[in-house]
Amino acid sequence: KAAVQPGTLPDLALTEGRIAQQPVPKGRQIRQEELAVPEGPAQGIAWQLAPDQRAMAVPSRPERAAGGRLRPGQFVDVVYFRDSSIHGPAQARTLLQGLKVLDVRDGRGGSWSPESTETPSDAVLAVSQLEAEILTYAIATGEVFVVISPYQPDVKRGPGVEGDNLFDAVDAESEVFQHGR
Repeated sequence: KAAVQPGTLPDLALTEGRIAQQPVPKGRQIRQEELAVPEGPAQGIAWQLAPDQRAMAVPSRPERAAGGRLRPGQFVDVVYFRDSSIHGPAQARTLLQGLKVLDVRDGRGGSWSPESTETPSDAVLAVSQLEAEILTYAIATGEVFVVISPYQPDVKRGPGVEGDNLFDAVDAESEVFQHGR
């Protein structure tokens, strides 16, 4: 029989209601510090993720996060703006759609609430690994805006808006608006 390692739980009943922070191979002893108890969205963001998702904080000052109306559980699109000094002409384009908001953080890193005296600073979003890479590049090379949306994965992204087609895009949207969506 193997020796009992320090900190190992003596009874499996003590694991009830807790979640392993990493995979536990069959037969391996479980230590107390390897288990966590999810306690709401701010404490348990990792427990809200599917196995192929990651949680990523995206800068979302109030003017970029639907006027401070962003809340956990909502779905958002991320719009990217780059100026003309980076990779060609200035452009605005929807990068990602239908991302779930896991939490809204304040400037001190805590969960933000409408009653808070702090200003919201980041939206923590559930993203795939590729979406995390896309967002990282976008944040590093331009500005991102978080837009509340209904979750509609079948909505087609536009071609993006540049100085050369800004008014064409406005006219096209106006045409759609006048004739109904």
